[in-house]
Amino acid sequence: MGNKYWLPDNHDNLTACDGFYIKNEVFFFGMKAPDEQQWDKSIKELTTKLKRFIPSMDVVNDWKNSMGISRYVLVSNDSLEIILGEDDDYAPIFLIIPENCGNTVKAKREFKSVLDALRNYLVRKYPNQIYRRKNTWNLELVTTTNDFMYRRTAV
Repeated sequence: MGNKYWLPDNHDNLTACDGFYIKNEVFFFGMKAPDEQQWDKSIKELTTKLKRFIPSMDVVNDWKNSMGISRYVLVSNDSLEIILGEDDDYAPIFLIIPENCGNTVKAKREFKSVLDALRNYLVRKYPNQIYRRKNTWNLELVTTTNDFMYRRTAV
């Protein structure tokens, strides 16, 4: 992994990526290490709600390969993907512009509004349980929809 808190594979080469962390016990209905049934239930609920909250996205719920990098994609459109990462303590949920994006200008325009919508949904669904990566070793609590600063990588 290289960092204490998970980041998408190849994150240094993505046009943009940003995301949030939810404690596994909260995300998986009280289970730190979910069984397959809890995993499926949590993912299905999340993707269904994300589709309603961000209508421009389509439910994927599957592994996708982007230029040799395999990621679990929850929802996506033609320029953005919301992915779920793997971490021992947290469920990392990231919005990315994938390497194979055909229209990065459009993706950059949409990125902030989709990230805001993702944050707003997560803060409402999991109040006082959403964190974001402050640096390699620290997370900060996202307590309201207003205490958020947009960060991008390699734009």
